[in-house]
Amino acid sequence: MNGEVVAAQVRLYAKELKMPGLAAAFEEIVRDGAKAGRAHLETLAACLSAEVASRAEHRLAARLKAARFPAPKSLEGSDFALQPSLERARVLSLAGGEFITARENLVCLGGSGTDKTQLATAVGIATIYAGFQVRFTGAITLA
Repeated sequence: MNGEVVAAQVRLYAKELKMPGLAAAFEEIVRDGAKAGRAHLETLAACLSAEVASRAEHRLAARLKAARFPAPKSLEGSDFALQPSLERARVLSLAGGEFITARENLVCLGGSGTDKTQLATAVGIATIYAGFQVRFTGAITLA
């Protein structure tokens, strides 16, 4: 069979099976596998690995969107000097998500301009990357 016909079949099968990661990556993976002399099963495993990575990336993007953060932030940009009583080590430990496994909420209280939203967002994003589901709610919404 012609290589273009087989590639079209693979794209159709990937679409039918809802495997967009495979559809996007298989031609390059097959081409690289042929150059490297990889066996068919190794190439198939690489294709399926691309699909798994694509799905994980999609799930992460969906969780970030569902969290409804006001703006994406990270802990690297946090200025802990604005709130001297806030322990940097404690905030970084929250990013691991142990408060979620303990079924606790994270509530940030403090005066205006003390980076509460930024810290809550950064901790929330870090916990999403750790595999948890997060939902951000501001004080105005709660009131």
